[in-house]
Amino acid sequence: MSETNDYIYIVLECSHTFVGKLSKTFEHYDYSHITTCFSDGIDNFASFSRRKLHAPFDAGFMRETLDCMAFGDHDTTQLKVFKVPLLPGRREVI
Repeated sequence: MSETNDYIYIVLECSHTFVGKLSKTFEHYDYSHITTCFSDGIDNFASFSRRKLHAPFDAGFMRETLDCMAFGDHDTTQLKVFKVPLLPGRREVI
């Protein structure tokens, strides 16, 4: 593999929503939401998710921040972050 300077971050999130809890019940896996991030600060995310918390069928591509991941009674959340190298020029394709 050739050298790269670009990375994409894949972030798995332990979601505190009803849908996240339901997913964990059937899948037996803590992480129920996936986002992607291009910044090294891991603070600006893109995902396919619901536009409103209580509207499960109103979904689309969304911009998210860390504040979106921990909300309501939850001031923290559990994340797994994977730093994936990109080949030169691939960032523009993605």
